[in-house]
Amino acid sequence: MSEHIAALYSALFYTESHPGTFDDGEIQALRAAIALMRGQSWQPIETAPKDGTTIIIAYSLGGQHVETAWWDGEGWAYNWHEYDGTSYVKDVTHWQPLPAPPKDSANE
Repeated sequence: MSEHIAALYSALFYTESHPGTFDDGEIQALRAAIALMRGQSWQPIETAPKDGTTIIIAYSLGGQHVETAWWDGEGWAYNWHEYDGTSYVKDVTHWQPLPAPPKDSANE
């Protein structure tokens, strides 16, 4: 398995050193694959993508909470259904990629 992880890291390094080679979704998929293969689900927030990709975040606010959010250049943003607009989450500590959507069994 370590050979596969090394190959994914090589691909990720290539994408970062050759901008435009892969789109943001493909880069996020590489990061997620590396995390899953290494057995890591939660990663330090410092390693999270800051390209607008929606991710799962963990934050502390009188306890541990999770939310889907994205970096919008100002902070970790999310849509609060009781508020008309974007809100920001503070004290974010960890993140993980969203899981793949379920397969459509009707198309299999």
